[in-house]
Amino acid sequence: MKKRTILIVFFFITGFHFYCQQTKLDQVNPVSKKPGKILKLKEMMRITDEQGGFFFRYPFGMSISDECEIFLMDYNQLLRFDKNGKLLNNYYKQGQGPGEMVSMRNYLLSGEFIIVFNVRPHKILWFEKKGPLVKEFRIHKNLFSSMLLSYRNNKYYIVNYGIPIVKGESGFADDMHKIVEISDNGEILKTLVSFPVKKFVAMFKGGRASKGIGRFISRMYQNRYLVLSHTPEYQIKIYDLEKKCLVNVFSRKYKRIKPKSYSDDDIMLSGRRYKELKLKYVEDIKDLFVLEDRLWVVTSTEDKKGTLIDVFDYKGNYLDNFYLKLKGSIMAVWKDYIFVREKNKYGAAEIVKYFVR
Repeated sequence: MKKRTILIVFFFITGFHFYCQQTKLDQVNPVSKKPGKILKLKEMMRITDEQGGFFFRYPFGMSISDECEIFLMDYNQLLRFDKNGKLLNNYYKQGQGPGEMVSMRNYLLSGEFIIVFNVRPHKILWFEKKGPLVKEFRIHKNLFSSMLLSYRNNKYYIVNYGIPIVKGESGFADDMHKIVEISDNGEILKTLVSFPVKKFVAMFKGGRASKGIGRFISRMYQNRYLVLSHTPEYQIKIYDLEKKCLVNVFSRKYKRIKPKSYSDDDIMLSGRRYKELKLKYVEDIKDLFVLEDRLWVVTSTEDKKGTLIDVFDYKGNYLDNFYLKLKGSIMAVWKDYIFVREKNKYGAAEIVKYFVR
């Protein structure tokens, strides 16, 4: 009787795991009969800080609304632009009072609202897109480092991470990036899953510091599926926040790229040089972008044809690849357009909208 019970439980668990997760690893060639096209870019708009009211230091964290309004972050700024690049709002106000922030981590667009995640103290703020504060509340527990991933069914989902401890003065360790569920009033409910990110850690008196060997890159699809990469090697995973399980893991065979050179910044950590930081390869995946029915994977392959971008569907099928000749980094993809962070001849940051054809 005990043996039968164990077998039933075993098949139930493994059967559920099989049902919940698909795996398509080391795909070789895309489905497309003509991969590797060089797509052309046509400039449509350029946003510079010459219009006044804001200052570009290093813009990041861009989102595009359904109305093609542009949202992005910069140093002590959370900016909203209309579709023509005219500044509409800066939501950031420094301080510790209502509607004020000390250390803004990121934000989400949710219908007519923008949800902002602040740390030290950890709190979540809701603004109308037009600007007024709607509500805010504190999270009941201090989290070391974290980012807001999603808000759905009256729950918030964040990724929480830190700096692992190693034996001795330095070494490699996995930093577990935990996906945490939080209630609508800031109570931490549970940790759903963890994804390891490899780091090199230096221990010193009074603390520790780290550099990532891989990165946790994530995007939300349909505000339900967390699409992510967390290893330096080419691999993508999709986690279902509703079913609370991993539903897909996929990759393709990829020729890894060696660093062109090393600078002091590459091998320095807390004022010391570490030969261990002279890595053999760069990270295979530079970024992910979610489209309506396609996933763009920005790879580390860059040559005279441009930057190689792979295209998958959400079942993990390797559909196509193409090249874009970029003058900077892609910040967002919206319909047939990309938004690129570039530098002008004076070294100042600008945002350029291109039509992709």
